[in-house]
Amino acid sequence: MAALPRVAVLLTAYQHEAFITAALRAALAQSWPLLDVVVSDDGSTDGTWAAIEAVARTYKGPHRLIPNRQAQNVGPGQNLLDGMALTEAEYIVLAHGDDVSNPDRVGRVVTTMLRTGAALVSHSARRGERIESATELVGPRGGGPVPLLEICKTAWIPKMLGATFSWHRRLFFGVWTFGSQPPSSGR
Repeated sequence: MAALPRVAVLLTAYQHEAFITAALRAALAQSWPLLDVVVSDDGSTDGTWAAIEAVARTYKGPHRLIPNRQAQNVGPGQNLLDGMALTEAEYIVLAHGDDVSNPDRVGRVVTTMLRTGAALVSHSARRGERIESATELVGPRGGGPVPLLEICKTAWIPKMLGATFSWHRRLFFGVWTFGSQPPSSGR
């Protein structure tokens, strides 16, 4: 197998004080060897940032932890783009401040992307009180691959769950501030 790509878990948070410690620890417990964990707090006014700082102070693991705090609330889209700009990872695996992922999530998703050539993956999610009891499917998921054209036509379909998105960096042609004009393609 070719050299493994660098992957980033992009953990976006806003007012997730009650959940962020577990979510961040789960992101840092991923088994993928070349991993950035970018945690971007969108100007929370609760204890979210303090919890992120507490984990960052004690983390001594193998992954690169990149904490980011927005000076003010910029919204989920801009927070995601700003977080993405903090890593040069080839693949991005999205999670939110209340998501606790199994330690093999990144490995399973990225291995699937490498095997299939997929540039975007959205998978089913499970919920439970503890990760060991995660047995109930969240929402109307199911049913195999969805053609990219179908996603592009509607921008959203019921099979997709945003917190499970993973993508190859080539899907983004540049990063710009929401509300501004996207960069010119030169045509």
